[in-house]
Amino acid sequence: DMSAKNLASFKKLLVHRCGSLAKAWRQVLDCSGDGKVSHSEFTVACRAVGYSGDVAKLWRELDLDGSGIISLSELDKSAGLLVRRFYDGVANKYGDATKLFLVHCRLNEVQLASKASAPDGGLHLKKFESVCVELGIIGKQVDVLFGWLKKDDDRTYLLLSDIDPKAAGALKQQELQHREAVAASREAQKRQEQGARTLQQFKSLLRNKFGTLAYAWRKGLDISGDGKLSFSEFASACRAVGFAGQIKAVWNELDTDQMGSVTLAQFDRCAHNAIATFKELLIKKHENCLKGWLAELDQDKTQRCTSEELKSACVKLGYSGSADKLFEYLVVPGSRHLTLADIDLRAQEALARGDLDMMTVERRGARTSTVARQWLEQQNAADLEALRQAQHEHDKADRQASTLPALLQLMSQRFGNVVQAWKRGFDVDGSGSMSFSEFSKACRSLGFTKNIRRLWDQLDSDRSGTVSLREFAAEAHRDISEMQELLEQKFGNLLNAWFRGLDLNGNRSVDESEFLRCMRDVQFSGDAKRLFKWLLPLGRRALTIEDLDPKAASAMARGDWAMVGGRTPAAKSNGKELARAMAQSSIRMSDWQLDRFQSEADVLNYIQGKSDALIDVTEVDIARLRTLLVDMFGSLEQAWYLGFRRAFQPGDHDHGMKESEFLLAMRGFGFCGSVGHLFRQCSTDGCVTLESLVGAVKE
Repeated sequence: DMSAKNLASFKKLLVHRCGSLAKAWRQVLDCSGDGKVSHSEFTVACRAVGYSGDVAKLWRELDLDGSGIISLSELDKSAGLLVRRFYDGVANKYGDATKLFLVHCRLNEVQLASKASAPDGGLHLKKFESVCVELGIIGKQVDVLFGWLKKDDDRTYLLLSDIDPKAAGALKQQELQHREAVAASREAQKRQEQGARTLQQFKSLLRNKFGTLAYAWRKGLDISGDGKLSFSEFASACRAVGFAGQIKAVWNELDTDQMGSVTLAQFDRCAHNAIATFKELLIKKHENCLKGWLAELDQDKTQRCTSEELKSACVKLGYSGSADKLFEYLVVPGSRHLTLADIDLRAQEALARGDLDMMTVERRGARTSTVARQWLEQQNAADLEALRQAQHEHDKADRQASTLPALLQLMSQRFGNVVQAWKRGFDVDGSGSMSFSEFSKACRSLGFTKNIRRLWDQLDSDRSGTVSLREFAAEAHRDISEMQELLEQKFGNLLNAWFRGLDLNGNRSVDESEFLRCMRDVQFSGDAKRLFKWLLPLGRRALTIEDLDPKAASAMARGDWAMVGGRTPAAKSNGKELARAMAQSSIRMSDWQLDRFQSEADVLNYIQGKSDALIDVTEVDIARLRTLLVDMFGSLEQAWYLGFRRAFQPGDHDHGMKESEFLLAMRGFGFCGSVGHLFRQCSTDGCVTLESLVGAVKE
């Protein structure tokens, strides 16, 4: 090093020290990062690296244009041109390096500043390569440029400070200013809360904490939900929300009538009048808030009410106030819909108990005399006694069932229809059949105590020791079997049938019109309306995938879109050929599915057809994979979120999919053969992400 005395030996010295002239420029010469070196900076750098020659002569050899400064192009022309090409491309396409990182790291400025030195805030080689391709830089130049720009050789990613130190410093300063502003805002809010002294300041404090005074009353003050506050309740609530003023003085401002209690009317009269008027109209038309909710506000049975639904109900009820204002008073701030609890908490509790008449709810008045209170207590007792008597008569009728038709009728009344009675009363485990002990246990749990053996003998007509839906409800069994067979013939399996034939709008439910349309498409020969009612649980208006086929729901949860795994082999068949065929094809069928076939040969033909449907991807390229996934799911994004992500290990959603998880997902789609080459084509840093899958396909 000490023998370096001319430009050639000086360049060798820099390469020896730093690995390349471009790195030497960034690490030794242009330490300030401004892209240029003055004579004084150059002199200091030469001495620092151990150059012992004539610095002035060396400077003249480099500063050919006599500008008094030198650039990377004068030290290494090829490197200078490449770096300049990169920076010019970034400026033309993104404006500056900061926007480049914001776009490709998918962060905002605050997040980027907080992750300025973390991998999440950097560009890995794969992302950097895509940036360079956009700028027209390809091939080995990408790797060379990546190595030149990276200040730390141990890192595997570029930071904003590597490309533009000044921009990184400015972003860090913005983050500090943002943190200071947030801290100042919190401190100001804290001082405001602590400084609240009057009633108006107290209300302002509640608005800051809860959003609206009406919601503050429900969640911050009237915790018990009885509609009024005593002074002790008010004092406790004030301390809980951080009010440090004179509680007694605020109480006196609220309790203007000196009655010793405060209601919402004294706290927020506008909200009280609007809510009270609406409830009065609702109760006047439907007897109570619960029935009003079910009849007017939750007609679609979603257990929530939107602003538009509330407006429609207000028109029907004759409410003359502003529906938008009423919605604001009732809704939880930030939410877009109401629940029954927002309107009447006691009605929500009654619904949970199944008390639609709200007979078990304590009736409260603002102020009642002793005589009136005693009358109300007697009325409550009478109502409860009537409820108990009605339940007793219902249970008695259940216990008196002694014939099979009577049993089926009672079960249909309790569960809605005979199919739901089978699913929810008898075949609870979903095995497709029940033994006598299971039947006895179910009867006991449902209140049947007599003639169980005689009822069983009527059901088990073939004396096989088990009863299936075919014996329990032959007509329903025939229609359900036909429906499932038609869906499988057209869509391959019931899971695909759900997404491609039934739930076309993707709302995870199928109403009667959608179901009837699908049945017409597959040419179902039975009564489709009756079949829909058989499949529909009591109290619901739409089917879910669990109602159609619990095994399809389980397969969807596993990500097994081809429904080829996760089931136990059929126990009813003892044929060695059938067992071997099932093992070789990885196809499993339950006893209930085997009941649909007339012979073992029919089962073997079915398995062979399923096996032929498996797709060997050994020779499939990434473009063909894209086509298959789009055909299966509709788009690559849906394939990722509905298919691939279900194969992830818990907590790994943000880090991509490993090869083992990719293999599991592909098997679940019905793909067989080697998938390693596909994983290598669409993986980044050993993992597949949505971006790498789509990017790999587009390339």
